[in-house]
Amino acid sequence: MSKIRVTLTCLIATIVLLSPLAAEASEERMILQVYGEGRAKTRMIWSPDGMVEATCFAVDLKDVTTGEIVGRARDCLSDIEAVDSEGPSLALTGTTFFLFDDGDRIVARGRTSVQPKTTTNTNEITHITGAIPSADDANNAGFGVIARLGRGAYAGISGGARLSGAVNLSKLDSEGKISFDCIFILILDT
Repeated sequence: MSKIRVTLTCLIATIVLLSPLAAEASEERMILQVYGEGRAKTRMIWSPDGMVEATCFAVDLKDVTTGEIVGRARDCLSDIEAVDSEGPSLALTGTTFFLFDDGDRIVARGRTSVQPKTTTNTNEITHITGAIPSADDANNAGFGVIARLGRGAYAGISGGARLSGAVNLSKLDSEGKISFDCIFILILDT
């Protein structure tokens, strides 16, 4: 085999082997925990249809991989509706502002499910909440990162978000508080 053919074959093999790495390098994954008890505050927030009124709760934002508090999260709830008459299951639009200590900001938004927990463990959790990304996040069908609301290092960055969480709603009616223990996996298009 000629030297040119061997070099070309090696080059093609290298490109094929590194292609998955290049695809992985074009996205950043973050695992963030929204944790703590927040008091309800009414705010006007962005939606695709214009500004909407939402009930927001500010709590700590933790980087799960390091265990460090990296800022604050503002979890804003709007478009709340009961999804069945048998219990307090809800569907709502969740808009979560990840406000990092260095001034950077990521905002994720989409439809979220909230349903009563079905286990009898000793945790002070009343409801499980969750949302998954969709291929059609531009229309808010799933849970996605909104590029136009990012700031700093995340300005113009979009992506998907997955939420798996637990909340305690027992103080919501009496004190206007919710306790959060929610994990977000963000896959950012870089």
